[in-house]
Amino acid sequence: MTGLIQNVLNVMDKDKDQELFRQISIDIRKHSNNYKMAGEWLDGYCKNIKSRQLCQSRCFGKARQYLAKKYKEQSFIPEDDARCIILITWLLTDANTEKADLNITQFEKWPWQPVDNIFSGSRCAASSLLLHNADAYNSWMRLVHLAWKSVGSNQLSLEKPAEPGQKDEGSKIMITAKTSKENWETIKREYDINKIDFAKKIKFVKDQFKRKIIFRDVEHAFVLASQGFSKPALILAGGIIEELLRQYLEHKKIKPKSKRFVDYIEACEDNGLLKRGVSRLSDSIRDFRNLVHLDNEKTKRHTISKATAKGAVSSIFTIANDFQ
Repeated sequence: MTGLIQNVLNVMDKDKDQELFRQISIDIRKHSNNYKMAGEWLDGYCKNIKSRQLCQSRCFGKARQYLAKKYKEQSFIPEDDARCIILITWLLTDANTEKADLNITQFEKWPWQPVDNIFSGSRCAASSLLLHNADAYNSWMRLVHLAWKSVGSNQLSLEKPAEPGQKDEGSKIMITAKTSKENWETIKREYDINKIDFAKKIKFVKDQFKRKIIFRDVEHAFVLASQGFSKPALILAGGIIEELLRQYLEHKKIKPKSKRFVDYIEACEDNGLLKRGVSRLSDSIRDFRNLVHLDNEKTKRHTISKATAKGAVSSIFTIANDFQ
């Protein structure tokens, strides 16, 4: 074991990785709700594996190996899987998860066992990040860095500068960079739906990259509408609704007349889907379709209001509540 440890020390930046582990621990402890879905996935995956008569420690290792293999040759990791990778890394590198009492996953209550003098120990010796060789460790750490980047990239920063000669505070509209968690907490307060519940509502969207795009655009549409950037907010909201309706109809095996937004709505109405959502949707969609092009915004009367933009964002969640 000593020779193996020395080999790892020769190929990795111990201090840099330890700092990343510290940041991961801080993020999970501060934003534990962001990792609830990852915890549900980990527990569910291991429960399924356990049915094949494997011991619990092997189940945990299989979950890590599954993610390592899935993204072995990829340079982008969707946020959902990224959080799973980060959660597993936390469980393997933080000796005090038992005391955190976050209730993210059953594995945080596993006892800590000494393994080596690099990480001090592991939730499970068989699943240690050390594994069997330095190459395996470095391969996993490549995924950890990609996952950390994916989780941290979901931020928005926009600024509308003041016109020349204007000095008062009201002449500048600022959107400061906030974490995804903070934005979704505000969405929860305004629309009474959180990210986890929204994710469950759109479970028929199977493509993980497309799910990530939907989450991102929902968040951005909300921020833009809240700050008065009405037209881009409405365009984003309309695009989200169109894609959700398209995929929902496909999931229900219903074929619309054409691939037009209006026909998606008509197909939902004709088949008794989204009864509450479609009625609230129509006004926002009319504005969306009529005012996307600049030549249709002829007078101030045609300019999209903040209320209309926020109504379009609200329609996303109204429709989501009707998905079955």
